[in-house]
Amino acid sequence: MNINWKLRFKNTATITALAAAIVAFVYQILGIIGVTAPISQDNIMQAVGLIINLLVAMGILVDPTTPGVSDSTVAQAKTNINQTAESIVKSQQDDMAEAIDATESEVRK
Repeated sequence: MNINWKLRFKNTATITALAAAIVAFVYQILGIIGVTAPISQDNIMQAVGLIINLLVAMGILVDPTTPGVSDSTVAQAKTNINQTAESIVKSQQDDMAEAIDATESEVRK
């Protein structure tokens, strides 16, 4: 199994989930050994959330599945969340075929 870790670490959701898991893990270990941290877990998560939001605002963390910071043409063509990429591509291909047919009809005239 191949995982592109560099690409994964550009994803906001991955970073947020990983940060939350690490903070929870550290506080669980501290609880097991009986150490009370001087800063609450909630305060740490708020600071981590702030850092992640700053990285998003600076464009460091973006959707890694598309170039730049915009959505792909497939994502832009979606009209509802349940629409699949295959149905969008099929619709675009049908539209393209209709345009080609219309152009060929005009050329024949």
